[in-house]
Amino acid sequence: VGAMFGCLMLLVMMINETSSSSSAHAKMLHMEADVNLINSVIHPRPCSTQTRPRDVPLFVALLPPRKSFVRDAETRNEVCAIKNSFQSLSNKHVNMPLPPRSRRGGGISANSNQEGIAYDWFLKQALLSQVYDLVKETPIQYLPVMSNELNNQIFAKREEMQTGFSFCTRGAHHLLLNLTLKTRPTGIVVASAGNYGNGVGLSAKYLGIDCVNVVPENSNAVKIRNLKRNSDVIAFGSNVDDSINFAKQLAKMNGYTFVSLDDPLMIAGHATIAVEILRQSKQNFDYIFVPIGTGNLARAIGTYLKRLKPMTKIIGVAMQNSDLQSVFACDHTSLLNMLDDVVYVDSTEVKNSILDYYEDTRTVLEPYGALSIAAARKWLWREQVVNSRVLLLTTGSNVDLQDASTSQLE
Repeated sequence: VGAMFGCLMLLVMMINETSSSSSAHAKMLHMEADVNLINSVIHPRPCSTQTRPRDVPLFVALLPPRKSFVRDAETRNEVCAIKNSFQSLSNKHVNMPLPPRSRRGGGISANSNQEGIAYDWFLKQALLSQVYDLVKETPIQYLPVMSNELNNQIFAKREEMQTGFSFCTRGAHHLLLNLTLKTRPTGIVVASAGNYGNGVGLSAKYLGIDCVNVVPENSNAVKIRNLKRNSDVIAFGSNVDDSINFAKQLAKMNGYTFVSLDDPLMIAGHATIAVEILRQSKQNFDYIFVPIGTGNLARAIGTYLKRLKPMTKIIGVAMQNSDLQSVFACDHTSLLNMLDDVVYVDSTEVKNSILDYYEDTRTVLEPYGALSIAAARKWLWREQVVNSRVLLLTTGSNVDLQDASTSQLE
Protein backbone atom coordinates (compact mmCIF):
# COMPACT_ATOMS: atom_id res chain seq x y z
CA VAL A 1 0.00 0.00 0.00
CA GLY A 2 2.81 2.35 0.91
CA ALA A 3 4.51 1.66 -2.41
CA MET A 4 1.29 2.32 -4.34
CA PHE A 5 0.70 5.58 -2.45
CA GLY A 6 4.24 6.71 -3.24
CA CYS A 7 3.81 5.98 -6.96
CA LEU A 8 0.51 7.87 -6.97
CA MET A 9 2.13 10.94 -5.37
CA LEU A 10 5.00 10.79 -7.87
CA LEU A 11 2.49 10.66 -10.76
CA VAL A 12 0.60 13.70 -9.41
CA MET A 13 3.84 15.67 -9.11
CA MET A 14 4.80 14.82 -12.70
CA ILE A 15 1.39 15.95 -13.99
CA ASN A 16 1.64 19.27 -12.10
CA GLU A 17 5.15 19.84 -13.41
CA THR A 18 4.02 19.15 -16.99
CA SER A 19 1.03 21.51 -16.62
CA SER A 20 3.23 24.22 -15.16
CA SER A 21 5.74 23.81 -17.97
CA SER A 22 3.00 24.03 -20.62
CA SER A 23 1.54 27.14 -18.98
CA ALA A 24 4.94 28.80 -18.84
CA HIS A 25 5.57 27.91 -22.47
CA ALA A 26 2.21 29.37 -23.48
CA LYS A 27 2.95 32.58 -21.59
CA MET A 28 6.30 32.86 -23.35
CA LEU A 29 4.60 32.44 -26.72
CA HIS A 30 2.08 35.18 -25.88
CA MET A 31 4.85 37.49 -24.70
CA GLU A 32 6.83 36.82 -27.86
CA ALA A 33 3.75 37.58 -29.98
CA ASP A 34 3.18 40.85 -28.10
CA VAL A 35 6.80 41.87 -28.59
CA ASN A 36 6.57 41.11 -32.30
CA LEU A 37 3.36 43.11 -32.55
CA ILE A 38 4.90 46.12 -30.80
CA ASN A 39 8.04 45.92 -32.92
CA SER A 40 5.96 45.74 -36.09
CA VAL A 41 4.33 49.07 -35.18
CA ILE A 42 7.41 50.88 -33.89
CA HIS A 43 9.76 49.52 -36.58
CA PRO A 44 7.57 48.64 -39.57
CA ARG A 45 9.05 46.94 -42.57
CA PRO A 46 8.79 48.61 -45.99
CA CYS A 47 5.14 48.11 -46.78
CA SER A 48 3.68 46.22 -49.66
CA THR A 49 0.42 44.36 -50.04
CA GLN A 50 2.22 41.14 -49.05
CA THR A 51 4.38 42.27 -46.09
CA ARG A 52 2.62 45.10 -44.27
CA PRO A 53 1.52 44.43 -40.64
CA ARG A 54 -2.17 43.76 -40.28
CA ASP A 55 -2.55 46.21 -37.41
CA VAL A 56 -1.25 49.23 -39.34
CA PRO A 57 -4.08 51.33 -40.85
CA LEU A 58 -3.19 52.06 -44.47
CA PHE A 59 -6.40 53.50 -45.83
CA VAL A 60 -8.00 56.90 -45.49
CA ALA A 61 -11.42 58.05 -46.64
CA LEU A 62 -11.33 61.37 -48.46
CA LEU A 63 -13.85 64.09 -49.12
CA PRO A 64 -16.85 63.08 -46.99
CA PRO A 65 -19.80 62.81 -47.43
CA ARG A 66 -19.03 61.47 -50.91
CA LYS A 67 -18.56 57.75 -51.45
CA SER A 68 -15.48 56.82 -49.51
CA PHE A 69 -12.26 56.25 -51.43
CA VAL A 70 -9.56 53.91 -50.19
CA ARG A 71 -6.10 53.21 -51.52
CA ASP A 72 -2.84 51.59 -50.48
CA ALA A 73 0.00 53.68 -49.16
CA GLU A 74 3.04 53.25 -51.38
CA THR A 75 5.97 54.32 -49.19
CA ARG A 76 6.93 54.32 -45.55
CA ASN A 77 6.64 58.12 -45.47
CA GLU A 78 3.08 57.86 -46.72
CA VAL A 79 2.26 55.15 -44.17
CA CYS A 80 3.60 57.30 -41.36
CA ALA A 81 1.68 60.38 -42.45
CA ILE A 82 -1.58 58.47 -42.89
CA LYS A 83 -1.15 56.82 -39.49
CA ASN A 84 -0.70 60.24 -37.98
CA SER A 85 -3.92 61.40 -39.64
CA PHE A 86 -5.78 58.46 -38.08
CA GLN A 87 -4.34 59.35 -34.67
CA SER A 88 -5.56 62.95 -34.94
CA LEU A 89 -8.96 62.11 -36.44
CA SER A 90 -9.98 59.14 -34.32
CA ASN A 91 -7.86 59.75 -31.18
CA LYS A 92 -6.61 56.19 -31.57
CA HIS A 93 -3.15 55.87 -30.10
CA VAL A 94 -0.49 54.87 -32.58
CA ASN A 95 2.93 54.42 -31.04
CA MET A 96 4.89 55.76 -33.99
CA PRO A 97 6.26 59.29 -34.55
CA LEU A 98 6.17 61.07 -37.88
CA PRO A 99 9.28 60.58 -40.02
CA PRO A 100 11.80 63.44 -40.24
CA ARG A 101 11.18 66.02 -42.93
CA SER A 102 12.48 65.38 -46.38
CA ARG A 103 15.62 67.32 -47.20
CA ARG A 104 13.83 68.85 -50.14
CA GLY A 105 10.54 69.68 -48.51
CA GLY A 106 9.59 71.26 -45.24
CA GLY A 107 6.13 72.37 -44.30
CA ILE A 108 4.06 73.01 -41.26
CA SER A 109 5.49 71.29 -38.22
CA ALA A 110 3.71 68.21 -36.95
CA ASN A 111 5.20 68.51 -33.48
CA SER A 112 5.00 72.21 -32.66
CA ASN A 113 3.09 75.38 -33.39
CA GLN A 114 6.26 77.27 -34.22
CA GLU A 115 5.01 78.22 -37.68
CA GLY A 116 1.46 79.05 -36.65
CA ILE A 117 -0.36 75.92 -37.77
CA ALA A 118 0.00 72.40 -36.38
CA TYR A 119 0.26 69.79 -39.10
CA ASP A 120 -2.28 67.40 -37.58
CA TRP A 121 -4.82 70.23 -37.31
CA PHE A 122 -4.12 71.25 -40.89
CA LEU A 123 -4.49 67.68 -42.17
CA LYS A 124 -7.79 67.25 -40.33
CA GLN A 125 -9.16 70.50 -41.75
CA ALA A 126 -8.28 69.53 -45.32
CA LEU A 127 -9.55 65.94 -45.13
CA LEU A 128 -12.82 66.72 -43.36
CA SER A 129 -13.67 70.00 -45.10
CA GLN A 130 -17.38 70.38 -45.83
CA VAL A 131 -16.95 72.89 -48.68
CA TYR A 132 -18.50 70.62 -51.30
CA ASP A 133 -21.98 71.99 -50.80
CA LEU A 134 -20.76 75.00 -52.81
CA VAL A 135 -17.32 74.06 -54.13
CA LYS A 136 -16.85 71.72 -57.10
CA GLU A 137 -14.36 68.87 -57.39
CA THR A 138 -12.42 70.02 -60.44
CA PRO A 139 -10.96 67.54 -62.95
CA ILE A 140 -7.37 66.73 -63.82
CA GLN A 141 -7.18 66.84 -67.62
CA TYR A 142 -4.46 65.59 -69.97
CA LEU A 143 -3.21 68.24 -72.42
CA PRO A 144 -2.20 66.41 -75.63
CA VAL A 145 -1.01 69.39 -77.69
CA MET A 146 1.24 70.74 -74.96
CA SER A 147 2.46 67.25 -74.07
CA ASN A 148 3.65 66.63 -77.61
CA GLU A 149 5.40 69.98 -77.79
CA LEU A 150 7.21 69.59 -74.46
CA ASN A 151 7.90 65.84 -74.72
CA ASN A 152 6.32 65.23 -71.30
CA GLN A 153 2.95 64.12 -69.99
CA ILE A 154 1.30 67.44 -69.15
CA PHE A 155 -1.87 67.61 -67.05
CA ALA A 156 -3.91 70.53 -65.72
CA LYS A 157 -5.80 70.74 -62.44
CA ARG A 158 -8.58 72.90 -63.81
CA GLU A 159 -9.52 75.33 -61.06
CA GLU A 160 -10.83 77.78 -63.65
CA MET A 161 -13.87 75.48 -63.68
CA GLN A 162 -14.42 76.10 -59.97
CA THR A 163 -17.47 77.90 -58.57
CA GLY A 164 -16.68 81.58 -59.09
CA PHE A 165 -14.13 80.55 -61.76
CA SER A 166 -11.24 80.59 -59.27
CA PHE A 167 -9.65 78.38 -56.61
CA CYS A 168 -10.22 81.17 -54.06
CA THR A 169 -13.78 79.99 -53.43
CA ARG A 170 -12.38 76.92 -51.64
CA GLY A 171 -10.55 78.76 -48.89
CA ALA A 172 -13.20 81.43 -48.52
CA HIS A 173 -16.03 78.93 -48.06
CA HIS A 174 -14.02 76.76 -45.67
CA LEU A 175 -13.27 79.82 -43.54
CA LEU A 176 -16.86 81.08 -43.42
CA LEU A 177 -18.22 77.61 -42.65
CA ASN A 178 -15.93 77.43 -39.62
CA LEU A 179 -16.91 80.94 -38.51
CA THR A 180 -20.57 79.88 -38.41
CA LEU A 181 -19.94 76.77 -36.29
CA LYS A 182 -19.93 78.64 -32.96
CA THR A 183 -21.72 81.94 -33.53
CA ARG A 184 -23.20 83.19 -36.77
CA PRO A 185 -21.53 86.53 -37.62
CA THR A 186 -23.77 89.55 -38.10
CA GLY A 187 -21.83 90.35 -41.22
CA ILE A 188 -18.34 90.12 -42.64
CA VAL A 189 -15.92 92.62 -44.15
CA VAL A 190 -13.18 91.73 -46.61
CA ALA A 191 -10.64 93.82 -48.52
CA SER A 192 -9.95 92.35 -51.96
CA ALA A 193 -10.68 93.56 -55.47
CA GLY A 194 -9.90 90.20 -57.02
CA ASN A 195 -10.77 86.53 -56.83
CA TYR A 196 -10.47 86.34 -53.04
CA GLY A 197 -13.10 89.02 -52.61
CA ASN A 198 -15.31 87.29 -55.13
CA GLY A 199 -14.92 83.95 -53.33
CA VAL A 200 -15.78 85.44 -49.94
CA GLY A 201 -18.82 87.16 -51.45
CA LEU A 202 -20.04 83.95 -53.06
CA SER A 203 -19.73 82.00 -49.83
CA ALA A 204 -21.37 84.73 -47.75
CA LYS A 205 -24.33 84.96 -50.13
CA TYR A 206 -24.71 81.17 -50.10
CA LEU A 207 -24.73 81.16 -46.28
CA GLY A 208 -27.03 84.18 -46.03
CA ILE A 209 -24.45 86.48 -44.40
CA ASP A 210 -24.12 90.19 -45.23
CA CYS A 211 -20.78 90.94 -46.90
CA VAL A 212 -18.99 94.25 -47.45
CA ASN A 213 -15.94 94.39 -49.72
CA VAL A 214 -13.54 97.33 -49.48
CA VAL A 215 -11.43 97.91 -52.60
CA PRO A 216 -8.92 100.60 -53.66
CA GLU A 217 -10.39 103.54 -55.55
CA ASN A 218 -8.42 102.69 -58.70
CA SER A 219 -9.76 99.12 -58.94
CA ASN A 220 -10.74 97.62 -62.29
CA ALA A 221 -14.35 98.48 -63.17
CA VAL A 222 -15.08 94.96 -64.41
CA LYS A 223 -13.87 93.43 -61.14
CA ILE A 224 -16.00 95.83 -59.11
CA ARG A 225 -19.02 94.91 -61.23
CA ASN A 226 -18.41 91.21 -60.52
CA LEU A 227 -18.00 91.83 -56.79
CA LYS A 228 -21.30 93.70 -56.59
CA ARG A 229 -23.18 90.56 -57.60
CA ASN A 230 -22.54 89.02 -54.18
CA SER A 231 -21.52 91.83 -51.80
CA ASP A 232 -21.69 95.56 -51.12
CA VAL A 233 -18.60 97.33 -52.45
CA ILE A 234 -16.92 100.39 -50.92
CA ALA A 235 -14.02 102.08 -52.74
CA PHE A 236 -11.52 103.59 -50.32
CA GLY A 237 -7.83 104.46 -50.43
CA SER A 238 -5.17 104.48 -53.08
CA ASN A 239 -3.75 101.02 -52.35
CA VAL A 240 -4.55 97.66 -50.77
CA ASP A 241 -3.12 98.60 -47.35
CA ASP A 242 -5.47 101.59 -47.12
CA SER A 243 -8.42 99.36 -47.99
CA ILE A 244 -7.45 96.74 -45.38
CA ASN A 245 -7.07 99.30 -42.58
CA PHE A 246 -10.42 100.89 -43.43
CA ALA A 247 -12.09 97.46 -43.64
CA LYS A 248 -10.87 96.59 -40.12
CA GLN A 249 -12.24 99.87 -38.74
CA LEU A 250 -15.53 99.37 -40.57
CA ALA A 251 -15.92 95.87 -39.13
CA LYS A 252 -15.20 97.08 -35.60
CA MET A 253 -17.65 99.98 -35.83
CA ASN A 254 -20.53 97.83 -37.11
CA GLY A 255 -19.92 94.64 -35.13
CA TYR A 256 -18.94 92.72 -38.24
CA THR A 257 -16.18 90.13 -38.58
CA PHE A 258 -13.11 91.08 -40.59
CA VAL A 259 -11.97 88.23 -42.85
CA SER A 260 -8.21 87.99 -43.36
CA LEU A 261 -6.97 86.37 -46.55
CA ASP A 262 -4.03 84.92 -44.60
CA ASP A 263 -6.24 83.14 -42.06
CA PRO A 264 -5.04 79.54 -41.45
CA LEU A 265 -8.57 78.31 -42.17
CA MET A 266 -8.39 79.97 -45.58
CA ILE A 267 -5.12 78.15 -46.32
CA ALA A 268 -6.53 74.82 -45.09
CA GLY A 269 -9.47 75.23 -47.46
CA HIS A 270 -7.11 75.65 -50.41
CA ALA A 271 -5.48 72.33 -49.42
CA THR A 272 -8.60 70.49 -50.61
CA ILE A 273 -6.99 70.87 -54.05
CA ALA A 274 -4.10 68.67 -52.87
CA VAL A 275 -6.54 66.16 -51.38
CA GLU A 276 -8.25 65.86 -54.77
CA ILE A 277 -4.92 65.54 -56.61
CA LEU A 278 -3.96 62.46 -54.61
CA ARG A 279 -7.42 61.01 -54.90
CA GLN A 280 -7.77 61.49 -58.65
CA SER A 281 -4.28 60.56 -59.84
CA LYS A 282 -3.47 56.87 -60.24
CA GLN A 283 0.25 57.62 -60.66
CA ASN A 284 2.50 60.08 -58.89
CA PHE A 285 3.40 63.38 -60.51
CA ASP A 286 7.08 64.22 -60.86
CA TYR A 287 6.53 67.98 -60.89
CA ILE A 288 3.70 70.28 -59.82
CA PHE A 289 3.73 73.96 -60.84
CA VAL A 290 1.93 76.32 -58.43
CA PRO A 291 1.51 80.12 -58.68
CA ILE A 292 2.88 81.86 -55.59
CA GLY A 293 0.87 85.11 -55.52
CA THR A 294 0.24 85.87 -51.85
CA GLY A 295 1.81 82.54 -50.89
CA ASN A 296 -1.38 80.98 -49.55
CA LEU A 297 -2.03 78.51 -52.36
CA ALA A 298 1.59 77.37 -52.61
CA ARG A 299 1.76 76.94 -48.84
CA ALA A 300 -1.44 74.87 -48.80
CA ILE A 301 -0.30 72.57 -51.61
CA GLY A 302 3.23 72.26 -50.24
CA THR A 303 2.19 71.51 -46.67
CA TYR A 304 -0.10 68.68 -47.71
CA LEU A 305 1.89 67.08 -50.53
CA LYS A 306 5.41 67.33 -49.11
CA ARG A 307 4.43 64.97 -46.29
CA LEU A 308 2.45 62.48 -48.34
CA LYS A 309 4.42 62.67 -51.61
CA PRO A 310 7.89 63.94 -50.64
CA MET A 311 9.46 62.90 -53.95
CA THR A 312 7.16 65.18 -55.98
CA LYS A 313 8.92 68.46 -56.75
CA ILE A 314 6.86 71.60 -56.24
CA ILE A 315 7.86 74.52 -58.47
CA GLY A 316 6.67 77.99 -57.48
CA VAL A 317 5.81 80.54 -60.17
CA ALA A 318 5.82 84.34 -60.06
CA MET A 319 5.86 87.33 -62.41
CA GLN A 320 9.23 88.96 -62.96
CA ASN A 321 8.23 92.12 -61.12
CA SER A 322 6.80 90.27 -58.11
CA ASP A 323 8.03 91.20 -54.64
CA LEU A 324 8.54 87.69 -53.28
CA GLN A 325 10.74 88.94 -50.45
CA SER A 326 7.68 90.46 -48.77
CA VAL A 327 5.72 87.23 -49.34
CA PHE A 328 8.40 85.09 -47.69
CA ALA A 329 8.87 87.61 -44.88
CA CYS A 330 5.14 87.82 -44.06
CA ASP A 331 4.88 84.67 -41.92
CA HIS A 332 5.63 82.40 -44.86
CA THR A 333 9.11 81.29 -43.88
CA SER A 334 8.07 77.66 -44.25
CA LEU A 335 7.23 78.33 -47.90
CA LEU A 336 10.94 78.49 -48.67
CA ASN A 337 11.31 74.89 -47.48
CA MET A 338 8.37 73.62 -49.52
CA LEU A 339 9.41 74.91 -52.94
CA ASP A 340 12.07 73.01 -54.87
CA ASP A 341 12.52 75.91 -57.28
CA VAL A 342 11.00 79.27 -58.27
CA VAL A 343 10.44 80.33 -61.88
CA TYR A 344 9.90 83.94 -62.98
CA VAL A 345 7.93 84.62 -66.16
CA ASP A 346 7.20 87.81 -68.10
CA SER A 347 3.97 89.15 -69.57
CA THR A 348 4.76 87.94 -73.09
CA GLU A 349 5.29 84.37 -71.88
CA VAL A 350 2.00 84.52 -69.97
CA LYS A 351 0.04 85.79 -72.98
CA ASN A 352 1.48 83.05 -75.18
CA SER A 353 0.55 80.46 -72.56
CA ILE A 354 -3.06 81.64 -72.56
CA LEU A 355 -3.17 80.91 -76.30
CA ASP A 356 -1.46 77.53 -75.81
CA TYR A 357 -4.01 76.50 -73.19
CA TYR A 358 -6.83 77.57 -75.49
CA GLU A 359 -5.52 75.15 -78.13
CA ASP A 360 -5.92 72.24 -75.70
CA THR A 361 -9.12 73.20 -73.88
CA ARG A 362 -10.89 76.01 -75.78
CA THR A 363 -10.86 77.90 -72.48
CA VAL A 364 -9.50 81.43 -71.94
CA LEU A 365 -7.56 81.77 -68.69
CA GLU A 366 -6.89 84.96 -66.79
CA PRO A 367 -3.18 85.92 -66.74
CA TYR A 368 -2.65 84.73 -63.17
CA GLY A 369 -4.33 81.44 -64.03
CA ALA A 370 -1.82 80.80 -66.82
CA LEU A 371 1.35 81.35 -64.78
CA SER A 372 1.97 77.62 -64.31
CA ILE A 373 1.80 77.00 -68.05
CA ALA A 374 4.33 79.72 -68.84
CA ALA A 375 6.65 78.47 -66.10
CA ALA A 376 6.45 74.84 -67.21
CA ARG A 377 7.41 75.73 -70.77
CA LYS A 378 10.38 77.72 -69.54
CA TRP A 379 11.59 75.44 -66.74
CA LEU A 380 11.19 72.05 -68.43
CA TRP A 381 13.20 73.24 -71.43
CA ARG A 382 15.88 74.86 -69.27
CA GLU A 383 16.28 71.80 -67.04
CA GLN A 384 16.04 69.41 -70.04
CA VAL A 385 13.24 67.41 -68.40
CA VAL A 386 11.58 64.81 -70.64
CA ASN A 387 9.23 61.84 -70.23
CA SER A 388 7.94 63.06 -66.86
CA ARG A 389 4.48 63.52 -65.41
CA VAL A 390 3.82 67.23 -64.89
CA LEU A 391 0.77 68.85 -63.25
CA LEU A 392 -0.11 72.51 -63.83
CA LEU A 393 -2.49 74.37 -61.52
CA THR A 394 -4.64 76.59 -63.72
CA THR A 395 -6.17 78.76 -61.04
CA GLY A 396 -8.78 80.99 -62.64
CA SER A 397 -10.56 82.41 -65.69
CA ASN A 398 -12.00 85.70 -64.45
CA VAL A 399 -10.74 87.62 -67.45
CA ASP A 400 -12.06 90.79 -69.07
CA LEU A 401 -11.96 90.01 -72.80
CA GLN A 402 -12.19 93.73 -73.61
CA ASP A 403 -8.95 94.33 -71.74
CA ALA A 404 -7.20 90.95 -71.61
CA SER A 405 -3.81 92.04 -70.32
CA THR A 406 -1.48 91.07 -67.51
CA SER A 407 -2.53 94.18 -65.62
CA GLN A 408 -5.27 91.98 -64.17
CA LEU A 409 -2.73 90.01 -62.18
CA GLU A 410 -3.12 90.45 -58.43
